[in-house]
Amino acid sequence: MKRYMKNIIKGSGVLACLLVCSLASYAYNVKFAFSLTSGWLSSWGYSDYAYKYSANESPVVTCTYTEGSSDYFTYTVRNSNNDDRVTPFSTSGTFDTRAFSDNQTVRNYQYKLGVQRGTGAWNTSARCDGLWNVDSY
Repeated sequence: MKRYMKNIIKGSGVLACLLVCSLASYAYNVKFAFSLTSGWLSSWGYSDYAYKYSANESPVVTCTYTEGSSDYFTYTVRNSNNDDRVTPFSTSGTFDTRAFSDNQTVRNYQYKLGVQRGTGAWNTSARCDGLWNVDSY
């Protein structure tokens, strides 16, 4: 009976490790840091361009810090012509990693993250910090 219990405990440990590893493989990879400030007369801030490597991965973003006149922002991913390539979403405060919907980004092109201050007067500024990636792998 002791031998049987030891085998069950060992098997449970192996299953637990496999479960953790499989869940970790579904986590999004956000690797580009951004700190975007929208200021006077400009409610938008843009990150540097990132090169898209995969054909079927969606862009992802996470917000880790906000300050200033607003904590309500709109997030989007744009190409070099300033065309949205995802469905923008708006939210307030910080949030965990979130994938954009209606992904229309194309492999081998460059994209930038756009963050727009959602509230606040034209003469105020707000800052949003976080991580993003054009590929969610």
